[in-house]
Amino acid sequence: MMGVQFGISRSKACESVHKLMPILHKTLVR
Repeated sequence: MMGVQFGISRSKACESVHKLMPILHKTLVR
């Protein structure tokens, strides 16, 4: 059960990271 929850939270984290990457890239490039 814990492993499944961990996998779900991990995929959610990856999703948010992919969404934030362009924003972070813009701030870093500037």
